[in-house]
Amino acid sequence: MKLIRPIDLLKEKIETMTLLTQNSVLLRILCQALLLALPVTLLAQEKKTTVQQYVVIDDAADVYEGKQVVTRLKQGSTVWGFQENQGWLLIKIPGSSKKGWTQGTHLKVRQLDPQQAQQWKQQADSEAARVRKLASKKQYQSALNAARESVEKHRRLYGDEHPQTLNELIAVGWLTAMTGQPAEGRKQIDAAVATQEALFAPNSTALAGAYHLAARFALDIDQDYAVKNYQRLFDLYDKIYQAAPTENIRKHREIVTSLIRAGKNLLAQKYAEKTWNLVEENQLTNTETAFLVMSDQAAIAQRLNQSDEAARLYRKILKLPTDQISGQARGLTHNLLGQVLISQDKRREAATEWEQALPMYDQHYGTDHLGTATLLHDAGWNQFLLGEPTRGRTLLERALAIRAAQLPADNLQTALTHAQLGYICSQAGDHASALAHFRKGVEIAEAAGGTDSTTVASYYSALGFGLGAIGDPSATDYLERSVKLYQNSPQKYSMGAADAYRRLGEDLLHRGKLTEALPHLQRALKGFEQHNRQLHTAVTLSTIARVYLEQGQFEDALSNCEQALTIRTPIQGIRHQQVSQLRLLTAQIHQQRNELSQALSLAQEVSEITTQDLEAHPLTVQAYSDLAQYQYASSQIDAAFESSDQARRF
Repeated sequence: MKLIRPIDLLKEKIETMTLLTQNSVLLRILCQALLLALPVTLLAQEKKTTVQQYVVIDDAADVYEGKQVVTRLKQGSTVWGFQENQGWLLIKIPGSSKKGWTQGTHLKVRQLDPQQAQQWKQQADSEAARVRKLASKKQYQSALNAARESVEKHRRLYGDEHPQTLNELIAVGWLTAMTGQPAEGRKQIDAAVATQEALFAPNSTALAGAYHLAARFALDIDQDYAVKNYQRLFDLYDKIYQAAPTENIRKHREIVTSLIRAGKNLLAQKYAEKTWNLVEENQLTNTETAFLVMSDQAAIAQRLNQSDEAARLYRKILKLPTDQISGQARGLTHNLLGQVLISQDKRREAATEWEQALPMYDQHYGTDHLGTATLLHDAGWNQFLLGEPTRGRTLLERALAIRAAQLPADNLQTALTHAQLGYICSQAGDHASALAHFRKGVEIAEAAGGTDSTTVASYYSALGFGLGAIGDPSATDYLERSVKLYQNSPQKYSMGAADAYRRLGEDLLHRGKLTEALPHLQRALKGFEQHNRQLHTAVTLSTIARVYLEQGQFEDALSNCEQALTIRTPIQGIRHQQVSQLRLLTAQIHQQRNELSQALSLAQEVSEITTQDLEAHPLTVQAYSDLAQYQYASSQIDAAFESSDQARRF
């Protein structure tokens, strides 16, 4: 029998052999079927063309390119068939991006029993879930073993080169890299992606999943390789959605948000900027699409500690037309802008934003919504710090009512609100209410974590403060218990531990136990420095300076005070109130050193700044009064407001 050459078939059937295009019915059905992960037939009956999975039924299936045999198919393997002609099948050559011809007698259409397929699917899904669970725990070797098993289960269900199977192979490549073989892992990912590229037309949406998965996994292996895959994905979307810019931007945002979730904020920022360029190019800058993209950009800026940029973006969002951003979204944006301003210590501006957000939250979330409670809590505490204890107490009491009614009895959010109300009541001289709140905070924290857990440590510290305010000697006991809980835990070097040392040191300072206070403050300083918490470091340095001032060690006092100023001034600016406080403390030390010219110069400069910025503020008119000196001795006291001295200590 004369062998019919595939090249002759190509000449005879040139129309049916035309390459798939994006708009062809065949491609659309192929892409839809693959994305739905159908395990057997990818294309329903066509008159001339079929795209199906076949099973190799013997070991004699040679594959031809022209006259040349290029491979022999393995019995039991699965292949994709694209075209049948006079008993020959055009197939995708396994492991290659090329196609070739083989005799149809060696193949049969792949079919599965529905019940068997369902059982296999459950097993494949279960194995894939096990891989994800192990990988999330960073048990990469165990995850790799499970991933290989998952590939086999997917191969049994879907076939050798089905996208579902290939995506599992991408996971194997990633895990291979994570277990010490990055080059081999990348090779495996490349092969899986290339196979899918051979299955689909160049502009097929079905390739998006492969590119995105390869890029996401590659982030842990090779940043440049990941960027290459992300760029392929962006280029693909630009081609597919050229006539639908809003959908294209939505797809770009999916990439950006996945990068944010992965913690790859710099790369997310780069692609968010590209996405914004699409917004501008398509004149969508005053639409809801612009709101969504700018929200992404602002969230990234916050994560990168780019607070000025985040604030700029949130303000720009709030200038969008009211019909393009809902009241609920507007309220959320005011809230987020307030949080950014707090991070910049711009509390008055933050208060303005939160006051605007509150009625929107009440309207769109409800007056008893837990999200509203969180906003009330933040806004109330901020009002207190701004010297508005009455307003602060009102807001915090509303927050407490919502949380106490809706959260479990041992929820720490409720405990935190009790503690902060305790500080407000104590400052107002309502010590009975203050202690009631502090004790309730301790009760909730003990219920949540027990008496020997760091969960309760900060609440012991708060109760210690409340007792100290009325001169109760048991205050120090609670503060020491807080410190000991941190000392005997894995969190002994945490921020919480450092803060506990600082509070105990401050308590001892105010009790005149200077020698005992200093080691705790130095321990706190070391903790803050290790965590790179610059403002906490500066606060602790200034408290240490006060200890040395009380001890008459003016040289050490001046050194610590100047270090604190060196940290705070670049961050907060020369006109910041807390910087002014530090400068007045420095002036007081200079005065004790009989350096009157330096003291006078500092006080004069601070006086001019506060007169311009604060007008009749205590920092301006009582800089050298006995009251101000007492405020300066308390590192957490905001001497900018006469009534907030104790609040600033904490």
